[in-house]
Amino acid sequence: MEGVNALLPRDLPRLLEAHYAAFTEDLDLWLSLAAQHPGPIFELGCGSGRFLGALASAGYRVTGIDHDAGMLARARLRMPLETMARWELCQADLRDFTLPHEYGLTIVPCNTFANLGDAEARSCLGA
Repeated sequence: MEGVNALLPRDLPRLLEAHYAAFTEDLDLWLSLAAQHPGPIFELGCGSGRFLGALASAGYRVTGIDHDAGMLARARLRMPLETMARWELCQADLRDFTLPHEYGLTIVPCNTFANLGDAEARSCLGA
């Protein structure tokens, strides 16, 4: 088991992206919310950019933050070139970050917020 745990940090971005690659049932929810809220969108815990890419492809301006550089690297690779002007990625801890702009909608998909403890959740909301 120790050998498997040693591989997880390096492989986690690839494994998470593969796990969610075929899952699209939730995209309509986020696209519907985006249509109801003017202004750019802010995504906490954007990971490899599954939501960010769908929103940018639909014409929305999106900023995503994630603490994992590997996840952000995968997001940069998967984003369609024609959407480059509509998205921004920032490496930041969702418990302590500064927003680069004002946003019309903030999303935290994939149970990201639910994985925080009480103190971490309060820090995230305070940020």
